[in-house]
Amino acid sequence: MISLAHLWLPILLSAVGVFIVSSILHMVLKFWHMPDYHGFSNENEVAAAMRKGNPTPGMYMLPFCKMEDMKKPEAQEKFKQGPVAFMILRPNGTPNTGKNLAQWFLFYLVVSCFAAYIAVSTLATGTAGLQVFRVVGTMGFMAYASGQ
Repeated sequence: MISLAHLWLPILLSAVGVFIVSSILHMVLKFWHMPDYHGFSNENEVAAAMRKGNPTPGMYMLPFCKMEDMKKPEAQEKFKQGPVAFMILRPNGTPNTGKNLAQWFLFYLVVSCFAAYIAVSTLATGTAGLQVFRVVGTMGFMAYASGQ
């Protein structure tokens, strides 16, 4: 049986490879995610209203109500009137690109470690390369495609 420590090079190379490909997709080929994002036509007013409430960084929901209140007519009316939104507020200031890229790479490294762990745990030594690729590739696809 191969230990996970023996796979440090494939783990590192796969994380670097996915990081490079995803960097190209997100930063060079901007058509990938740019259509997903929109600005408010009245951004200054929206920002001023949010500053007035002085929210802390975190995830917010609009309209906000607890699960037990979802069936109440006043809650349903708020959803009908809109807007319905999920927002993530970050700390004020310019985003730290270096930190974000390091976290992005760390995520890929963790996924690669889990993929290697699953391969080591489920595949016998000497398994055909195509079968190894199927198992590890499926696990990687599940992690990247269904994560948010």
